[in-house]
Amino acid sequence: MKLFSKILSGMLAVCLLFGTAACTPATDPDNGDDPNDPGTGDIVTPITTEYVDKVKSPDYPEISQQIEYTVYYFDSENGSDSNSGLSESAPKKTLSEAERLISAVEEDVPTKILFKAGSEYENDTFTMTGFNAAEESPLIVSVYGQTEENQYVRIVGPELGNCAEIKSGNIRVSYLECTSPLGYRGIHVTTNKGGAMKNVVVSDCYVHDINYNLEGITLPEGDEMPDSATVQEICPNGRFSYNCGGIIFEADTPKAKGASWYENVWIDNNRIERVARTGIWVFSNWAQRPGVDWGRNPYYDDETNWFHHSNVNIRGNYLSHTGGDGIILGVTVGGFIEYNTCYHAQYLGRANYYCAAIWSHSCKDLVFQYNEAAYTHTGYDGQGFDIDIGNSNILFQYNYSHHNDGGGLLCCHTSTNIAQYDKDGNLVLDEDGLPIIEKKFSDWSNVIVRNNVFADNDVADLILSGPVRDIWFENNTVIKSGIIENEKIVDSKDFGGTRIPGENFNFSNNIFFSRQENSARFAMEFTASYYIDNNVYYGFGDAFEAYMRDEIGEQNYISADPGFASDLAAQTGYENAKVFVPTNTALFSNAKTLETMLKYDFANTNVEGQHYYGAFGKAA
Repeated sequence: MKLFSKILSGMLAVCLLFGTAACTPATDPDNGDDPNDPGTGDIVTPITTEYVDKVKSPDYPEISQQIEYTVYYFDSENGSDSNSGLSESAPKKTLSEAERLISAVEEDVPTKILFKAGSEYENDTFTMTGFNAAEESPLIVSVYGQTEENQYVRIVGPELGNCAEIKSGNIRVSYLECTSPLGYRGIHVTTNKGGAMKNVVVSDCYVHDINYNLEGITLPEGDEMPDSATVQEICPNGRFSYNCGGIIFEADTPKAKGASWYENVWIDNNRIERVARTGIWVFSNWAQRPGVDWGRNPYYDDETNWFHHSNVNIRGNYLSHTGGDGIILGVTVGGFIEYNTCYHAQYLGRANYYCAAIWSHSCKDLVFQYNEAAYTHTGYDGQGFDIDIGNSNILFQYNYSHHNDGGGLLCCHTSTNIAQYDKDGNLVLDEDGLPIIEKKFSDWSNVIVRNNVFADNDVADLILSGPVRDIWFENNTVIKSGIIENEKIVDSKDFGGTRIPGENFNFSNNIFFSRQENSARFAMEFTASYYIDNNVYYGFGDAFEAYMRDEIGEQNYISADPGFASDLAAQTGYENAKVFVPTNTALFSNAKTLETMLKYDFANTNVEGQHYYGAFGKAA
């Protein structure tokens, strides 16, 4: 999937706040070698903004009405396995019978397995494997007879086990309620043979209290985290693993079966609460690549022996009080993370564990949009969003990040000591016959961060760590509480100890606002090159303008009060980001001419043709 028709590059033309909407052509002052010849100058072509339309994730295909499904009904209370199961009046009963029918499914017999909503199965794992469904008629596992009180089939998984397991492709699973306080996972999806496992949909499920034992425990009130002793009672370190939690996708085939990966995945509209460690995890054990120091694949380059997933879509999920991370998407080329809500990630935070709310690792060509991440707790990291190691071509837009203890958005990169292989997968040896281990980086570049709202985050709203490069931070609205003196707005550093600074960071048309007048700063010390031009600032104290102009190098400092409707802290709920629409209408025009801007602003208002500041282009 190609996200960018072109990547923004080079110095961008300057437009003043009250100037014209498009820049006037400039001339080159170089007059040549003859001091008596004034020269004519070289005309610089003015930039014309391309207004980019919204991008939309692909939907999974509709199933043709012409396909006739064989439907089996199950009722845990009133059913019997001696029944045919072919009608609601003669339902079957047990999970084991459902598993038997599933394992016999063939492409020429489209099959649905439907459980009566409100059915319940205790201390059992529902395993869906061995079937051979067709792409156009996938196996469907869902419910019937829903009422307002009963929406799901409830599966209480065993201790140290999983509630539900999916091990083959061409399947759509919905309306499972999964819980197991002493179990490992709610819904566990794994590959069982080499090659691509395709067309998996997990939607509208309720996964809660997984690996998260609250029996006999009273949690603190409000936003306070439990103490370290209580955290270990809820979920000890031995079970606090990335691949434990709510909805877990793993490509875990052994070498004997060969590499495996996913194609065409949708994780849609699920509710996930109180799981540990991870709410949604999509990764692989065939993921070795610079920056990923595990995996069974003999990595040569991104085209050879790197077995990534493709077209993974994580959409519309609600996550709350995950023990560690909310959503992690790894080893994927092409996908969307959109319309998700994540509150109180890293609620069971502990030392030496790095967690964030919503993030990607070792991915290409992703879109993050319309997500809200808030109240991520302290520990290590603790950001609302994270574009982590080995990411490139990332579009990050229309997101709302607020009240995150570790900051708004982390962009970070580091290297790995990785064994060298040739194209055939053979280890490259040195003269002593030993494997050659080299320190290498994968690509981290071309990240557009635009039309987002960052509000009331602790630490910095943008953290840049290591050799990340080519970031365009444009048309964002950033709200600081102003409570902390000399608070960082941007913080560049080197978490991984690479000693290689990031470069080519571009900041334009943003609004930076402090609710209380106090000092703040752009900590750009670990940065090789950046360009800051034509941003609006308000509420940062008398010395801030001189600091931004003289020390940081802001090309065109604009002091203007956006006139937000409220001076209150950011509120919960994506729609509440709209409180940061300016009432100062001067900010809806005459901003810098950028090569690309969004046709629709954060409020979904058509602003084509406008050169505006911040995430909003028109009054509410």
